This record gives sequence, structure tokens and C-alpha cells, in this order.
Amino acid sequence: MRSHFASSIDAPSILLGPSVGRWLAVLGGVLAASSSAGCTVETPGPDAPRLDVPALDTPRDVGAVSCTTASECDDSIACTFDDCVVGNVCDHMALDSLCEDGERCDASRGCNTGCASLADCNVDRNFCEGSFACAGGTCMPFLLRSCDDGNECTVDSCDETAMGGVGGCIYATATGCDAGMGGTDAGGPVCDPFDAGAGYTGTFRLVPPQGLGCSAASYTLNNVTFSTSGGMLRVSGAPDFRVTMTGAVPSGAEFSVTGTDEYGTYTLAGTFVCALRFTGTYAYRPSGAWSVCTGSSAPVTGRP
Repeated sequence: MRSHFASSIDAPSILLGPSVGRWLAVLGGVLAASSSAGCTVETPGPDAPRLDVPALDTPRDVGAVSCTTASECDDSIACTFDDCVVGNVCDHMALDSLCEDGERCDASRGCNTGCASLADCNVDRNFCEGSFACAGGTCMPFLLRSCDDGNECTVDSCDETAMGGVGGCIYATATGCDAGMGGTDAGGPVCDPFDAGAGYTGTFRLVPPQGLGCSAASYTLNNVTFSTSGGMLRVSGAPDFRVTMTGAVPSGAEFSVTGTDEYGTYTLAGTFVCALRFTGTYAYRPSGAWSVCTGSSAPVTGRP
């Protein structure tokens, strides 16, 4: 059945040529079908104002959480707009307008007076959150926390509840491995028994590497070097570690050394499980004006 619109374009078909006429006829058929299906065309009015717009671009979550609905993205931060966005990941938009006058919304801390320095962004942060920097009055992720120890025989994770809520790296033995002390330890060799009389010497790779990103207090500790002198055990670090940790020369395989400077206290304690390997704990506790830096405590292994 021919539509009224199709009939009305017969004249243009003749005047404009068969090609244009056929195109108009097709267009007329499409519009007629839409009309019969109940479709309507509306003219948009002026743009309506947005309900809320953050004053500045805000950071996305580090380690985005997978989702299918917005209800799965609630972060319990009152001033963030939580949604499930493209890619099926949670997004938390910080909205300053949900805070009191003079406050800003930090996507991880909620409403606060904003930041003026790096130190403002690292107060009371959990070890697993890593370090944050201040950019335009907003705390932004700066150094992500990695617990990767490079050992295929451990399952690595960061537990926010570890160390009394301070947070720390957790290493579980992977299936088919021997807790990191034998030949199946990522291809590591089985070594000779430890001799305390000759064993406290040499350089060991610290796994995982330790470090801190906190302005002048920053350091990187990838290797530790053992030496003895005058009845004291000395452990220095590299490539950027300012302190020499010291302690009494042990009579057995267990050791503990500590060092301090204006930025805090550094401790390494452990046990040599064989001549070429020790396991233990490394800890950093900030002090004084640098108490705003993030402290840490993590299981470590020393290897050649």
C-alpha cells in the first residue's frame, strides 16, 4: 500500500531525476513506518544543569573492583558518587559539594580540608594503600604498594588487617613448593648449613625489595650487606639506604639489627636457614616530624 508521503514525492522524482526520487521514496517509507509504529520526534530544550560536578578531576581507584551494578560499588565514603562504569569496574567520583564549606572530598579519606603537602596525604594511611602525593589540593596515588617477591613459590598479597591494622605483605607457600627453603624455591639452589662463625658476611638480595616514598625520608632497599667488627654485626643497604643497622654478633643463626636517623627506626631480624639464605622481617617506624610517613613491616627473604 502506498503511503501519502510516498505519493507526494512523485513530482520531485520527476523533477530531480530517478536517483534522487528513489532516495526520497525510501526515506518516505521509513518515516511512514515510524509514524505507524507510534514513534515521535521531540525537540530538545535547553541543556539542564548537572546535579553536581567535582571542582577538579579526581583520581580513579587504584586496583579497580569489578562490578555489574552500581550497588556493588559502595565505598562507604559519604562524599563520593559510586557507579559501575564502562569495562564493568567501579568508579568513585569525589564531589566537593557534599562536604562542608572549606572542605574537599578525597576519594579515599572523605571530606577534609584538602592538602597542602605530601605529608597531609599520608596521615593514618594503611600500608597496603601505598603512598599519596598532593596535587591541586587533592591527594592522588603516588607509589602503589607491591608485595611481589619475585618468587613463584609464594602467593603474595597485602593484608590491611595485618600488624594490628597497619597492614603488611603476606606470603603463603604455593602448592607444590617447600616454603622457600629448598631446591623448589623458584629454582634456588639447596645450600650448605649455616656456620655462625663465618656466615655473617656478604651481600644478599632482599626479596621483596623495601622502600618508602615520603619526600626527604624516601629510600630504596634492594640489597643488604653483612659484616662484623669489634663484636658488632653491621648491615648496610643499597642502592639508596642511609642507615647502617647494628646489633651484637650472634652465636647462632638468629640475628637482629637496628638503625635510627631523623626519619625513624629501621629493623631487620631473621634466621639463616642455610649458608646462603635467611628469612625474617624488615620494619620501618617513622618518628618525629616524619611520623606522617607510612610505616611498614614485611616478611623478607635474603638470597645471593
